Amino acid sequence: MSTAAVKPPCIFCTIAAKEDATTEILYEDEILVAFRDIHPATDRHLLIVPKRHIASAKSLTVVDMATVTQLVDAGRKVLSEAGVDPADEEVRMGFHWPPFHLIHHLHLHVLYPVSKMGFLSRIVFRPDSWWFVSPETVLQGLRNKSDGQPHQ
Repeated sequence: MSTAAVKPPCIFCTIAAKEDATTEILYEDEILVAFRDIHPATDRHLLIVPKRHIASAKSLTVVDMATVTQLVDAGRKVLSEAGVDPADEEVRMGFHWPPFHLIHHLHLHVLYPVSKMGFLSRIVFRPDSWWFVSPETVLQGLRNKSDGQPHQ
């Protein structure tokens, strides 16, 4: 009898495979799914998740630049369909940087309106902090990797 612990399945992989009946998929394409965060930080708090398991923003490679762009584009599309201008200054998008994430599956947070976030949420989702980085920062880091520069 094996004493090795059985690793539980990734909840975001389960949601992306449509095996979680409690999660409403708001948007889906071949690459990703979008759904509401179960612990919303503001009125609209969405998660955009690639169907392919990627551990975190830190584990992305240059090959994944298109995936990051697709996640952002999907976030903008879902906001637009909800009547929100994705360019509104009240919109915030970003990734938690390891070790500051609970689910080890890449996910883009899409938050609106940021002015309705509470004190703790403003800290947790503080742009370009050590723990929460914008898609632009992630993409710049990947460009630097492709140029041979170290990733921050």
